[in-house]
Amino acid sequence: MANLSALMLARDLKLLLEERSKAVAYTSSQTHSSLAKGLGILGFHPSQIRKVTCDDSMRIGTALLRSAIEQDKALGKTPFLIVGKAGTTNTSTVDLFIELAAIAREQNLWLHADGAYGASALLCQSRRAILCGIELCDCLSWDAHKWLFQTYGCGMVLVRHRQFLTESFGTTAEYTQDAAETGESLPNFWSYGPELTRPARAMKLWFSFQLLGLNTIDIAINRGFELAETAQSSLEGLKDWEILSPAQMGIILFPFHPHVPAANLDEVNMRISQSAIENNLAATLTTRVRGVLVLRIYSIHPNLSDDEMLAIINGLDQLAHLYLSRASKDDII
Repeated sequence: MANLSALMLARDLKLLLEERSKAVAYTSSQTHSSLAKGLGILGFHPSQIRKVTCDDSMRIGTALLRSAIEQDKALGKTPFLIVGKAGTTNTSTVDLFIELAAIAREQNLWLHADGAYGASALLCQSRRAILCGIELCDCLSWDAHKWLFQTYGCGMVLVRHRQFLTESFGTTAEYTQDAAETGESLPNFWSYGPELTRPARAMKLWFSFQLLGLNTIDIAINRGFELAETAQSSLEGLKDWEILSPAQMGIILFPFHPHVPAANLDEVNMRISQSAIENNLAATLTTRVRGVLVLRIYSIHPNLSDDEMLAIINGLDQLAHLYLSRASKDDII
């Protein structure tokens, strides 16, 4: 809902009605699928979404982005939106927001930061520099049900000016006039987002901040960084493991990479993931990056100890070599 709201702002503030059929939005191969879904809900065709290739660090390639914008303009299209990533789902990579903001400013485009996961690092004083430049964006989506430890359905969208929201979502009707917003009243939130009737989602977040305080939340977020770094240090001391994407913002990607035919590596890593779940070791699920199936640790539980993380890594190593031994005996690999 937060990303959808942000996309609607971009459409309404950057496009005339007659320009919408020619409009182009720029994302990357690592942009969350909710952005494409949101653009579709708003009436944009998939062909109006340009997925710009990422660089070796999995960031949107800014040179390629500039080139794509110029190509589309030459074809008579109307670029209107750039989506930057403040912590991707796959690798937790952060795009170069200072560079994206410069492009957006030069081209008069809306710059949206998808911080659904990673924006919480802003509340961690020792780590917030990783999001350098995010303050230059036009809006930011942020899910408290990810790294602010809330239950599902607690998303936010932050914008520079309050009237941006009311211009897109403002609602009036005869049956709401008695509750009309005035300068002295509380805001009518139906005019700040797509919903009319809505649950009090903010209450649980407010309560958490009041109960815990910013310092405790800072420590809890930093713990996610530390745990992923602990996992990486442990993996680097083990045989046959590869760090495909190093620890950043509580996420690390690492395939088991023994000396077996490349065609079998996906199956090996999938079996390790399944065995970890079946043996109640950890929910170490898989993802695919650059065509490679990898294991992914998402280590943001603040109560997890270093010893428990090390036990998970050692357990994965044992499961991996056990499967490899059995598969070799059965001539599977």
